[in-house]
Amino acid sequence: MKAGDIFALQDEVCRSVSRTLEVRLEPGADARPRTRTAANAAAYDAYLRGKYVFRRELLGQFDFKAAAAYFQSSIDADPRFTPAYAELAFVYTWQGLFAEPERQPELLDRASALLAQAESMDPDLPDIHLVRSEIVWSPARGFRIAEALRELRIAQKIDPHRGNQQLGSLYAHIGLEAQSLEAFRRDAEVDPAGTYTASTYVDGLVCLGLFERAVQEQRRLTNTPGPAIALLLTEGLAATPQSISSPLGLALAGRFAEAEAAALTVLAGRPARYLHHSMSQLAGVYALQGKAREAIAILRRTAELGLPSYPLVERDPSLDRIRKDPEFLRFADESKARWLSYQREFAR
Repeated sequence: MKAGDIFALQDEVCRSVSRTLEVRLEPGADARPRTRTAANAAAYDAYLRGKYVFRRELLGQFDFKAAAAYFQSSIDADPRFTPAYAELAFVYTWQGLFAEPERQPELLDRASALLAQAESMDPDLPDIHLVRSEIVWSPARGFRIAEALRELRIAQKIDPHRGNQQLGSLYAHIGLEAQSLEAFRRDAEVDPAGTYTASTYVDGLVCLGLFERAVQEQRRLTNTPGPAIALLLTEGLAATPQSISSPLGLALAGRFAEAEAAALTVLAGRPARYLHHSMSQLAGVYALQGKAREAIAILRRTAELGLPSYPLVERDPSLDRIRKDPEFLRFADESKARWLSYQREFAR
C-alpha cells in the first residue's frame, strides 16, 4: 500500500468511523487522527484497515473476525502500538455485547486484558478508558454505570473532544439533566451533522422523561415524527395511530392482555444491553392497569439493568395511576436517594 493510499484510507476512517469511538476533530482541523504513530508502515496499515472494517461492523455489517485479524496483525507488527490494542479490545467488547452474548464474559475478559496491556505502555491513551466504560456498563459486569462514567471522565481529561456523546447518554440514564444536555451540546459542536449523535441525544431525552422535547428535537434534527413512546405519552393514540400495536399503545387503548404479551415479545428480542428501555415500557403497561406490585418490580429491575433515572420515574405519565401506592412511594424515595448520590459525585 502506497503512502497516498494510507492517507486516503485514513481520511475516510476519520470521517466515517462510528461515533462510539470516533476520532473527534476541531472545526478546520486536519482530518488525520491524533493518535500514536506505529513504528512501521505495516502496523499502521493493518490498523487503518481494521478501523475501516470495524466501521462497517458498528453500522451493522458484522465481520468481527476480519476486524480482529487486522488489529492483531498491527500488534504483531508493532507490539508497542497501543491504539491497536484498544481497538482490538473494542472489537471483542462489541462482539460480546451484540453478536455473541453467550460468550460475553469471556470476550470482555479478553478485552480487559488487552486494555491492561495498553495501559501499562501508554496510560494517557483515552481510548483505553472509552472502551473500558463500555465493558463495565454491560450485562456481564452488572451495569456499573457510575464506574463507566468515571472512565469517560478520565478519557475527557486526556482529550476533551472524546467521549461527549457517551457521557451525554450515561448522564441521561442516571437522570442528570444539565450534565447530559451539556455533554450532547459539546458533542454536536464536534459533529453537527452526525445522525448517530441525534439518535443518541433523542434517546437521552426520553431517559430523562423529557418526552415533548424528544419529539421536538427528533423532528428538528431528522425531520421524522419522533420516538414512538414519546409521541404516545405526549400526543396520545389519536395522533399516533401507527403505534397502536406497540405495548404502550395497546395498554393506552385498554387492550392490556395484548399489551403484556407484546411487551414480553419485545423483551425476548432485545439485546440485554438495551433491555432497560423495554422494561421501562413494560412497567408502564402494568401501571396503566393499576398493577402496582408488578410495575414496581419491573421498575426496580429497570434500574438494575442500567436505567436508574429518577426524573424518568417522576415524569412518566404512564405511572400516574400507582403514584400513591405505598410501595411506589418507597421505590421513589430510594430512586431519589440514588439520584442525589449521583449528583454529589458527577454534577460538578
